[in-house]
Amino acid sequence: MRQLTLCADVPSAVCNAVYIIEAVVEKKEVKEAIFTEAQNHCPPNALLITNTSSIRLVDLLPSMRDHARFAGLHFFNPVPVMKLVEVVSTPETSNETHQKLVDFCKSLGKQPVSCKVC
Repeated sequence: MRQLTLCADVPSAVCNAVYIIEAVVEKKEVKEAIFTEAQNHCPPNALLITNTSSIRLVDLLPSMRDHARFAGLHFFNPVPVMKLVEVVSTPETSNETHQKLVDFCKSLGKQPVSCKVC
């Protein structure tokens, strides 16, 4: 738990973040608002990640300033038990971003599976 810091707002939560994983309600406009605010306060190299299971990643791309740093992680339930995680890239996700997410999942003891959106 030493690596987690509780924050009451998006700016303080993302100001030093390496990975920003959005896991809010499955409404496009809510996710876009979170990502817009996060991008206003996060480091320029932070990875922006959605945990959506119902919204197409390409539909969220217009709200991203740097498409190369945007991807999806889909953790399978129950998360504490299931090892599988889909690492979902858009056509514009960089190879570096994708590999960082694969490595991140492995560091969590998860089994990443690479997926690309059509």
